Amino acid sequence: MLAVQSLRNGQMATILCGTVAIMINVALPALTNNTYTTGRHLSLMRSPLFGSHQSGGITVLKYGSASVCLLASFLCSSMGLGFLMDANFLLVNAAGKWAAADHTERLVERGFKLGILGNRVLCISLPLLAWLLGPVAMAVSTLALVWILYCLDFRSQMR
Repeated sequence: MLAVQSLRNGQMATILCGTVAIMINVALPALTNNTYTTGRHLSLMRSPLFGSHQSGGITVLKYGSASVCLLASFLCSSMGLGFLMDANFLLVNAAGKWAAADHTERLVERGFKLGILGNRVLCISLPLLAWLLGPVAMAVSTLALVWILYCLDFRSQMR
């Protein structure tokens, strides 16, 4: 029972990560258009510090890099969810009749690894999204991301 609940929690996190990635990717063209238009028209945002003096090619590069990361996150999350669903089926219904334990274990490991990879790629895409707003926003979000990932990964080992 505990294994099924752990798989369910992993599935819910993977579904949330994939949903957020694809929804941001769908909203990304509107954000890019608004950022490009606002940067050209507002006198407050004309400073190079905010990234308003950029050509269309740089805007396409920023949009493309964020979009590729978001789509990679969605792909990893979707594949991880598929592996976790297969493992869940084998744990609940098969009960050792059809599949060997090592096959189910490999499916669980692949599912969790791909789910974590999708989550991390989504986290990496957030500074790229902030890059659309300028270099200062990207620097601040990158520092925040490094601090958050440090707290998630290494603080639990120190206690």
